[in-house]
Amino acid sequence: MALCLSLTAYAADKNTPYNLLVIQTDEHHFKTLGCYGGKIVKTP
Repeated sequence: MALCLSLTAYAADKNTPYNLLVIQTDEHHFKTLGCYGGKIVKTP
């Protein structure tokens, strides 16, 4: 995550605010995601 933050800080204009969205889940099973065959959340 530190690498992503440093790269976006380098590429961004100094006069614009940063847009950062962090989504963290607890006890998230791999079958929940649609890309792994789950039916709960549709993902690409």
